[in-house]
Amino acid sequence: MFPMLKELSFENIYGGDYSDEMLTQCQSNGHSDLINISKRDIYDTKFEPNKFHAILSSRFLFHCDDQPRLFIEFKRLIKPNGYLIFDTLNWSPRSRLSFYSKKLGGDIFINDHKSIISLANQYGFTVVKSQNVFMFPSFLYNFIPSFLMSLVRRLELVWPSILKTKTVWLLQKND
Repeated sequence: MFPMLKELSFENIYGGDYSDEMLTQCQSNGHSDLINISKRDIYDTKFEPNKFHAILSSRFLFHCDDQPRLFIEFKRLIKPNGYLIFDTLNWSPRSRLSFYSKKLGGDIFINDHKSIISLANQYGFTVVKSQNVFMFPSFLYNFIPSFLMSLVRRLELVWPSILKTKTVWLLQKND
């Protein structure tokens, strides 16, 4: 993702995480020269208001236990007419099996479309687009043999959207 963002001519790209393990992984991905990576508390990032044209929050919202507080910080950070891109889980076996949640990184939270539309409206964003993706929980794709992936991708094209596991959202901050 980082080289693609750099190609879009963003002057600066920042990355943050609260987990030392994830920060180490980000710094070892070979693109640390393209991005300013630092440890951050997402609820209190210490960046000045209206700093960013766009925020990409990948694989975070479904770990967040205080989504209104998160949206308050997103609203503070994004410039008027700027963009917020993130993903949510529509369903996951981890939400029903606490053993797997603890083993795979903690509790997760499911969002339906109405809850995201409500958060967007409440905190000054407009939903520009949403797209449901993945017929399997995303961690399972790591175990699918590569020779089967083209079949899985073709099936996903006809898989009912309502049964897909994740939604990717594009929101725009209102003036």
